[in-house]
Amino acid sequence: MRLISVFYQGKPLTPPELEVQLRHIRETSDALGPGPSLSVLTCDTRENWAQNRDWLKSLSVNNMRNLHHIDSSMLVFVLDDTTPENFNQHTPYDAMVSVMLAHYQYLLFKEMNGKWTGPTEVRYFPMPTLLHFDMDAKLVEAISSAKETSLSYTSEKFHKMKIAMDTHNCHMKQCQNGEGVDRHLFGLYVVALESGMDIPDLFMDPSYTKSGGGGNYVLSTSTVGYSPVFGGTSAMVPQGYGCFYSMVSDRMNFFLSGFKSSEEINVDAFKNALRASLCDMQNILLVPNSSL
Repeated sequence: MRLISVFYQGKPLTPPELEVQLRHIRETSDALGPGPSLSVLTCDTRENWAQNRDWLKSLSVNNMRNLHHIDSSMLVFVLDDTTPENFNQHTPYDAMVSVMLAHYQYLLFKEMNGKWTGPTEVRYFPMPTLLHFDMDAKLVEAISSAKETSLSYTSEKFHKMKIAMDTHNCHMKQCQNGEGVDRHLFGLYVVALESGMDIPDLFMDPSYTKSGGGGNYVLSTSTVGYSPVFGGTSAMVPQGYGCFYSMVSDRMNFFLSGFKSSEEINVDAFKNALRASLCDMQNILLVPNSSL
């Protein structure tokens, strides 16, 4: 483990300065060779994790200091060589969940407004780090068609579901390659702000806010990893939902959030709809000859 201070004299390091730090860590680690390969300390049940943590702290002052460094860090950044050889190696489950969430939003709001989803992996700097729009006409058509043909052959439902998931994955790939429109708009907004220019009318238009601009996404979703440890954040707007999920070998864990003061949402109904949608997908996929 190496520590990097991302601030110097009260100012954040620039991306090139951070790159130099990371490059030095990588070169030093390669020269020293593999370490003792300790397993991840946080992937356990809460009770065991708390006991193990207290035990580690009691062993030495050095352990206590290292755990404090981890607690006070802004983030933990892991450098490894494990990267997919191509986009098709990405697990399909994330697409399934995103399509299911889009389906619920369509049923609830009868329209496809802003939806925020964090890409599972963003390519090397300076590509964008977040956000993509995945509510396009193909996704709406696939969802609507699947509902209208509820009595048709399951193979047709499977075909429509696969189109929706492929569309999601295509959008995710575009975002990873730096083609996410909202980050470009955000960049233009910051340039105008820092240049002392008047904020362009686009950013003041109600349609920009309605589509999620300015952090006004009605549905905020993200996968939080592939371990039993999971969590989430609040919804972005009072009339919206937050949905965060982790995926392990035998189940998916969901974290749902919403504002209790809002009369426009119902988190319990959201939960029931998610369960029903996942069961529908399961029934389609368990039919013989169904294969992704």
